[in-house]
Formats: sequence, C-alpha cells, structure tokens
Amino acid sequence: MKEIRLSHNLIQAAEKLIQAVARLIYSVGALIQGGLLEQYDAAASIESISGFSGMRF
Repeated sequence: MKEIRLSHNLIQAAEKLIQAVARLIYSVGALIQGGLLEQYDAAASIESISGFSGMRF
C-alpha cells in the first residue's frame, strides 16, 4: 500500500509542477500579447490587453 500511496503523491507533485510551468508560460504569453513590455505606448498597451482578454489557449 505504501508504494501505491508514494506513486500517487509523486503523480500529484508532477501535476502541480506542470500546472506551475503552464501558469508561468501563460503569464509570459500574456505579458507579450498584452503589450506590457511596451509600457511607454499606453494606448497600444490598453488596446492589446483588451484584445488579449478574449483569446484562449
């Protein structure tokens, strides 16, 4: 039973790691798509953020 429990914990840890990596990738993508890197051009930034909010991965 300990082996089954251990492998289950390992699977849960792997799932959490994958979710964390996915969130990181999504955040970087949102930064780029949202134009936050072009913070000097506020109008373009706001426009691209609002355009990005409708997109789905």
